[in-house]
Amino acid sequence: IGDPLKLAAESRVWFDGKSTVRDWSCKATQIDAVIDADAGAVAGVLKGQKAVKTVTVTFPTAKLDCANGTMNGHMMKALNATKNPNITFVMSVGLAWILQATTDISTTISFTRANSPGWELPWWLWILWAGAIIFATTNAVNVTDGLDGLAAGSALFGFLAFAVIAYFAFRNGDLAAYDSVINPLDLGVVGVAFAGACGGFLWYNAAPARIFMGDVGALGIGAALALLALTTNTHLLLPLICGINVMEIGSVAVQMGVFKATKRTGTPKRIFKMSPIHHHFELSGWPETTVIIRFWIIAGISVATALAIFVADFTRLREQAGR
Repeated sequence: IGDPLKLAAESRVWFDGKSTVRDWSCKATQIDAVIDADAGAVAGVLKGQKAVKTVTVTFPTAKLDCANGTMNGHMMKALNATKNPNITFVMSVGLAWILQATTDISTTISFTRANSPGWELPWWLWILWAGAIIFATTNAVNVTDGLDGLAAGSALFGFLAFAVIAYFAFRNGDLAAYDSVINPLDLGVVGVAFAGACGGFLWYNAAPARIFMGDVGALGIGAALALLALTTNTHLLLPLICGINVMEIGSVAVQMGVFKATKRTGTPKRIFKMSPIHHHFELSGWPETTVIIRFWIIAGISVATALAIFVADFTRLREQAGR
């Protein structure tokens, strides 16, 4: 049917007829691809630094030479078509434009409320700002989705946080700081619904996973978190609510930056054994479940800190209003 592909030793493979190969490492190249293959094409699983069994996936029109780190044109075109960041950014800006054109959303840069710090932006600049937030969050959640239950579990905390923030805005709409939140009760319901969906999904996605999220779920969750931050006027609080996602995407950025900078000197270096950072800890000897649970703890601490900041600011406003 085609040329066989032997995956690198750091690969992790899940197969259900159309296998999703996550964090497939071939030298410095990391690929996230959906591979069409027959059930008989997968002979086993490679996990960690040593091969447990040999994995062979058959491609109809593509091959990859892991010894040389090269791909043929068919595979490269397919990956570029599905992973082009320009397409994602255009879609993100489009969502921001729809949000600005169809609602009375505040066009200020906000932290815990619309008037804090309250920097007013022209409508077109706000659309670019909002588009950048959506784009960054979707990619951060997608990068986090590399271990069973990691993305869903951490996102659950974030959605619950936005549900609480929206409820506060609903109950205190008479305060000028929250009157610009459009339909806060509906936003709270959306937050709870997404949290419930993540919880139900996590029941089957917990290690060892029986179902998997993939790009559709991860990008959707990231977009939902970003849109809730925009509509509840908590733009600058989002990096703290999604602290684990920031850590994950940050590790990729640092790894790539250091590698490219040191490559010019002729001796390329890497800070982490593998990025995103959850794979660094796996390769350091942490069991997968240990990495997941400890990252959930970090996510919970980040969300709790964000909510504490929000509630503290709300309490101060209420005292100033004499309530």
